[in-house]
Amino acid sequence: MRISLSKHQRWAALAAAAVILVVLWMQIAEEGFRGYGWVLALLVAAVLVIVGIGPVGSTTPAKVAAPAHVPRSQAELEAGWKKLRENAEVLAVEVEERAKILAKDFNASRSDLKLTNPDGTPWVLEGALEGFVRERALLASLGLVGLRRTGKDRLYVTGIEFKTTEKSVFDLIARESIAALISAKMPVDKDKMLPQLLGELQAIRKTIVQGAEAATRGETDIERPLVEWLRAQGLTIKDNNIIKTALQGA
Repeated sequence: MRISLSKHQRWAALAAAAVILVVLWMQIAEEGFRGYGWVLALLVAAVLVIVGIGPVGSTTPAKVAAPAHVPRSQAELEAGWKKLRENAEVLAVEVEERAKILAKDFNASRSDLKLTNPDGTPWVLEGALEGFVRERALLASLGLVGLRRTGKDRLYVTGIEFKTTEKSVFDLIARESIAALISAKMPVDKDKMLPQLLGELQAIRKTIVQGAEAATRGETDIERPLVEWLRAQGLTIKDNNIIKTALQGA
């Protein structure tokens, strides 16, 4: 048990010890070492000295230990994961809807590039071009939604919410691409197509991470890496409100 004494109490203990020692010294000088009273007096004085100068207490309140981190239960973790997956389902729908707006904007900018046969019917590659635009619109839409959700968290793209949303987009693009190739009676090379699509998704993740880093630095044009990626694909977002509303979640 620790004894906590104030400064004044310590000085009082030392003063009492000094008085006892002076009286004891005078008694010994006059009567000598007779009996055992001097032993008891010396012990009391020693205790008072120890109390007065020893590290037996502190006027500083003891620090209260911070409560240990209590890990969440498995049920709580699973509930959190379920919520993130539900969010991802909603985001996947948003990505698809915004992709329609982006595809319309992209097609408007290439209206003079319609590929047709001499009789005016669409050329077989026109469908492929539309599929390319649709695919890039989905990827760009995923990038815009990801930029809004990531904020300044560059690790967002590694979380359950984004990964689940990304998988939904991957599955949608893969299905549409395969269906388009089959419709055009062209060979379907999944071993080549799917890795290529994964590479495109990796590029989108990179633009989201770069956007989060830009936000951390206080920059406002967080969409710039995504816009530059689109430009490299030969596409440009003409209507800047598309970007603005996507980043605001409007």
